[in-house]
Amino acid sequence: MIKHYRLPIYGTLLSKDPPIGDSDSPVQPISLYDLPNPPEEVLQGKYTDTPFKYNFDEDWCEVEVKADEVVHNWLAGILPQLRGIQKEKGWKLDKSKLEKK
Repeated sequence: MIKHYRLPIYGTLLSKDPPIGDSDSPVQPISLYDLPNPPEEVLQGKYTDTPFKYNFDEDWCEVEVKADEVVHNWLAGILPQLRGIQKEKGWKLDKSKLEKK
């Protein structure tokens, strides 16, 4: 089963166009593995997630997730909590080094 999700992104953004992240802190969506209480399918790597559309102004990335129903049900339950989890874990998109144009 394939579904798309908007996941918060973190790292250090150096340029929006083309998108470039810092090599020590690459820009990336939050990993499913790092979210609270992942199902066994996530822990065993029985899913794929492919980022394909970044929105740097709103700090999210649209991600395509291929997984079974258990993973999608878990994600549906955790999505409303993502911003709070992001804040709690200290995951943020640092734009302080962004090139000025």
